[in-house]
Amino acid sequence: KRGEIVEDLDQLPFPARDLVDIERYDFRVVGERATSFMTQFGCPMACSFCCGRDLFVYRKLRAMSPARIIAEMDYVRAEWPSFRAAMLYDDEVNIPPKRAIELCEALAAHPVKWILRGFIKAELFTEEVARAMSRGGFVEVLTGVESGSDRILKQIRKNTTYAINMEARRRAKEFGIAFNIRIEGVRNLY
Repeated sequence: KRGEIVEDLDQLPFPARDLVDIERYDFRVVGERATSFMTQFGCPMACSFCCGRDLFVYRKLRAMSPARIIAEMDYVRAEWPSFRAAMLYDDEVNIPPKRAIELCEALAAHPVKWILRGFIKAELFTEEVARAMSRGGFVEVLTGVESGSDRILKQIRKNTTYAINMEARRRAKEFGIAFNIRIEGVRNLY
């Protein structure tokens, strides 16, 4: 029997960071002390290799509002002012693109700035998304390339191609965002 899914993520309490020795947490983004945030749960994509593709709770995309995300970020900065950067551990920040743009516009308008890093889907990394992410504080994006072979990418239902991945890389560079790829055991091939 499956449990109930929380639809309104804004009602969730902030993670209990006080239950861990957060001062010993030494993760950095471009040299700045960083912590982690989750701003949405689930992924509607259909990649054949994904461990969650057959799980209802994983396939249902649910996101926090920009106001809720900023409130949590403000709380973290007030409690632990040494954190200047953050990793957004969403499956992909830019699913859907409209939501990513709204979040980044809110982050750009907020007086407290963060240095951000997050995962993206290359085929959804449009010029509008890249511009918004740059304005919102993203200095690095990561994407799972999985393969340089279009045949394999099609076979695993990745919904991208070598050319799309290269265009995402070019677009990130255009907007001053580092582009980092992930292939099992390999980094930064593009």
